[in-house]
Amino acid sequence: MTGRTLRPHLGRAKILFAPAGDRRPPAPRAVTGRRSARPTALPWWMVAVLAWAGAIVAGCDDRTERRAERARVRVLLVGRAERDATWPILREAAADYEAANRYSCALTCRATPVVSPSAQRELLDSCTPEEVHALCMWPADPDALRSTVSRVANRGIPVILLGRDMRDSGRAAFCGPNERALGEALGEAIAASVAAGREGIGVIYAEPQAPDVSARLAGFHAAIDRHPVRVLREVDLSGPGTVAASLLRREIEKYPRMGGWALLDDRALAGVPADVGVVPAGAALAICSADVGQLERIRRGRASAVVLFDFRAMVEQALSAAVSYGRGTRPRLSVYHADPLVVTSANLAEMERRLFGPAN
Repeated sequence: MTGRTLRPHLGRAKILFAPAGDRRPPAPRAVTGRRSARPTALPWWMVAVLAWAGAIVAGCDDRTERRAERARVRVLLVGRAERDATWPILREAAADYEAANRYSCALTCRATPVVSPSAQRELLDSCTPEEVHALCMWPADPDALRSTVSRVANRGIPVILLGRDMRDSGRAAFCGPNERALGEALGEAIAASVAAGREGIGVIYAEPQAPDVSARLAGFHAAIDRHPVRVLREVDLSGPGTVAASLLRREIEKYPRMGGWALLDDRALAGVPADVGVVPAGAALAICSADVGQLERIRRGRASAVVLFDFRAMVEQALSAAVSYGRGTRPRLSVYHADPLVVTSANLAEMERRLFGPAN
């Protein structure tokens, strides 16, 4: 150096940073509407891995579904007949049960066109343990089907009876009414229906020695004894339904001042239209029946009360027992009694909703 002073050329220098108080965000880039870059395609090996994984998942789902299907107990529900008024109730209750237990129960519902013990016998004889794990049935005629139920049970198919019991048939369980409780409900119903001053009543039944009828009759008298009502006539109308209907009319015509009549069963009403009066005006009529079609007599003012039982609860309990037996597990109870239902004009709409469901 010769003593000269070097000065920086500041005039040519560029200011790289703005002052601290004047810093602004950079202006955004203009959007042109086109993607900045094309999407990158997956490598072939990744596509292969994903396809392989998808096939494994699908295969697992398929095997799981097959295992679930094999685990479901196949239950056959047999009704008395397609034309039976209770058949729609049984089918709907069964469908509701299957929907709520779809992983444990696979249900098939069948019924003969009309009430026919021989047709029902043919249906039952076609059942095999490979196709049916458990059977729920409402027998058209217990006496005529007793041996058939025994044959089905001997094949290894548990039989759960509905409505009517056959204790010595080899059945696994019974779900239906308590006959004595039905009789008591009928007695209470007729006692509440007779007019004051006309406390004399008649009771009509068929086959008084049959277990269900004799139990109902005992329950009926137990209930009547709790009221100031006197039974003046007890009539046995055993025989074919048409004959019983004719005898019923003759019997009632003999006692026009009777306060009311109680029918332990509806056999004597066979062929009698619901709009036809059975008893004189002012007399009460209480009917014990397993036929919801008798409710029409209440709607038309031809009956004071109809005693039924809870069909939906009966079916649900029967199917639950069938699933247990189908899995090789014995339920805690082999007999389940459905509660009696007393239907009158005051609660007809409520009871119909209970029996047929809220949509009906």
